[in-house]
Amino acid sequence: MDTYSKSKKNKLEIYLPQKLFKEINKKSAQLIFATHEVDREIRILMSSNHPTIIKFIGYSLKDFDKNDHTTIIMNYANNGSLSDFLRKVKNKEKIKDYDNTSRQILLIGISRGMKYLHNRQIIHGDLKLANILID
Repeated sequence: MDTYSKSKKNKLEIYLPQKLFKEINKKSAQLIFATHEVDREIRILMSSNHPTIIKFIGYSLKDFDKNDHTTIIMNYANNGSLSDFLRKVKNKEKIKDYDNTSRQILLIGISRGMKYLHNRQIIHGDLKLANILID
């Protein structure tokens, strides 16, 4: 009978025969966990339907150069990220219809999107300006 070792990260537990566990290098274990995280992300995007959450179109296990890199395809956000947008504001670039009302709409949109996720027991975990996309 084999003895088993357990590897745990982000609530994902993997049990492997101890002799096999010793043979798996750190990179392989990281790939297993990364695959789990990508699968989780895709499942969340597929099941999310809210006006402030970017629309998921599909995914591919290959990137555009046909390499083995999972690629997630979403709607295009013409105004880029909130980080890009605020950089333009800081540099005094002309932005159409940017006033206090549009600022409040942005803040409420972010809040409603987070509330939607939290109501579904989903923690974003990486909310930052670069991850907020503006259409």
